[in-house]
Amino acid sequence: MNLDGFDEIDNYRKYFMDVNFWQPYVAVIMEKVGLSCQRVLSGVAGSYPTFIVDDHYVVKFFGKLFNGGFSYLAELNANLLLNNRQGIPAPGLVTQGKLNEDGQGWPWPFLVFEYLNGISIGQAWPYLSLCSKDEIARELGRIVRCLHSIPLSSNGYFQPKWETYRQFLEQQKSNCVANFQNNVDIPSHLLQQLESFLLPLDVLVNIEQAPHLIHADLTRDHLLGRIKDGNWVTLGIIDFSDAIVGNLFYELVALHLDLFQCDKCLLKIFLDQYGVDKDLQEDFAIRAMNVTLLHQFGAGILTDLFRRYPKLQQANTFVDLANELWGVEN
Repeated sequence: MNLDGFDEIDNYRKYFMDVNFWQPYVAVIMEKVGLSCQRVLSGVAGSYPTFIVDDHYVVKFFGKLFNGGFSYLAELNANLLLNNRQGIPAPGLVTQGKLNEDGQGWPWPFLVFEYLNGISIGQAWPYLSLCSKDEIARELGRIVRCLHSIPLSSNGYFQPKWETYRQFLEQQKSNCVANFQNNVDIPSHLLQQLESFLLPLDVLVNIEQAPHLIHADLTRDHLLGRIKDGNWVTLGIIDFSDAIVGNLFYELVALHLDLFQCDKCLLKIFLDQYGVDKDLQEDFAIRAMNVTLLHQFGAGILTDLFRRYPKLQQANTFVDLANELWGVEN
């Protein structure tokens, strides 16, 4: 099979992390950019083929499936903005290019990053103390504030405008009931309340405030580090392929519900360190729950939450559910 076969999902799933298949392609691009390539190992499985080269580099290819072209541009341009940015640990972007430059077929764009020799926070979480987790929340508050403070240019890929984000939320809102109605894991009495619970977009997006560059997928897989003397040492945040221009509420969905494992004490520590603007504090839990429902993976997120925490099914209303998940004032 050649790369043309990756247009089919079955082939993609079978081969996208196959080192034997990809090693010749990795060797080609490493030679093209003038870097060594003695040993190739598979990286952590995600959406795109990712490989570790000589324990020094990470090569990430972007296929046609899963909006690979958009993900490539998002990750490339986010990392260009991150370059040498103080306060935001991330692997350095070494180079970028296209595997196929003859104009025939999918170009298979790629990025080459510095390799961070660490583990994910998800792997480390069971072995960390409560004090260490508190410090992680504080550190992430500082890091995310720095990320959200990066200046955006009207001439850049990420523009300081709300239009795209609002259009996305509007589309999610119009499809929200349909996205959730066939989900057997969500209690029927909550499904009946869904449409009436959703807020107007003007409540969720304050156009008087400047939008931010957000990572949009700060899960426990995307924070790398190591454990030293029982404490977590952050090496970097990875995978900006879902990066968009938006606001803090959207950033918090993956961060709180996945990385923090719904621990509201950690969320409060994070928010205090981040320094939440007053306009975001009003009806915080209700608004955060709304954005959770409107998230790109909202239906799957809620399904996972009900499976992980069966007591959530006892919530009588979405307001109760919002307070249970997001009510930091409690």
